[in-house]
Amino acid sequence: MVKKWILPALFCTAAVVFCACSSETGGNVESSTPQSPEPIYLGAPEDSVPKENPFSEETLAQFEALCGGELATDSDGLQVPDADALPAPGFGTLPEKSVFHVKWNTRDGEYQAGTSFLLQTDLTTVPVLATAIHYFGDALTGSELPAYVSNGDIYDILGDRSVSDGMVNSALVMEDANGYFISGTVETDLAAFYVKDTSGLAGLPLAKEPCKPGDVIYLAALLDSDSPASYESCLYPCVVLSDDGGRIDYVLEDRFSSAKISGAPLLNGQGEVVGIHMGSDGSERFGHSAQSIYQMLATALNLK
Repeated sequence: MVKKWILPALFCTAAVVFCACSSETGGNVESSTPQSPEPIYLGAPEDSVPKENPFSEETLAQFEALCGGELATDSDGLQVPDADALPAPGFGTLPEKSVFHVKWNTRDGEYQAGTSFLLQTDLTTVPVLATAIHYFGDALTGSELPAYVSNGDIYDILGDRSVSDGMVNSALVMEDANGYFISGTVETDLAAFYVKDTSGLAGLPLAKEPCKPGDVIYLAALLDSDSPASYESCLYPCVVLSDDGGRIDYVLEDRFSSAKISGAPLLNGQGEVVGIHMGSDGSERFGHSAQSIYQMLATALNLK
């Protein structure tokens, strides 16, 4: 199925690029590393034991209200919001040259991993590029990353990806950054990079407040070709379950495979980044919240 929203575009100035990824107990990290890609959970087989319903009656009623009564049944037999019935984003379309695939040049060679995006905050005059640090090796830390990654070419997910849209220049030292496999939490899984020339690129603004349960947010990513369904807009509507400023949990039908897209931005209706997608357990997804991302960046820049 292909779905396309045609609305006015939101445009932001760009300057720096960020990347983030991680996994959680009970879920799967969606990544590919130079060692071995993590298997992605795509739902239970038809003959397996049905998954216990994790949603309260109040939450299901909230889903129905958001979808105009239209709920979908996922591969685990759970009732979840029908993505086709959720509202289109108020900001219109995803800005071009804001979300990227990156071909990384590293100490272990060249490879592509995950999704990255340009993030604009009040901490820097230019935007930075972000993705999941666990993409660069299970045990790699934020202090080791600058010596591991030399540079990389970035490619807009909305483009034809035949010509590079920019060059990663250097990594920001983030001493408190670790992949989930080290820290056991999404709140440390973040990597940030400077881009050589951000002119013509679009930085996405960071939200100041956590989301509330029931908020509709949008996962911005180009799904893997093996996904049973995808949207041309590269925007996938999700419903927030919880957001404590460190971890954000949300629901997106598991017919949309989020394999290999950890690091993708989560946007609110105003086009602000509310988190970074990390992994999933069926239709239940989770990520790193905006407020924790801001604090990690501020610490790395010696501003907090």
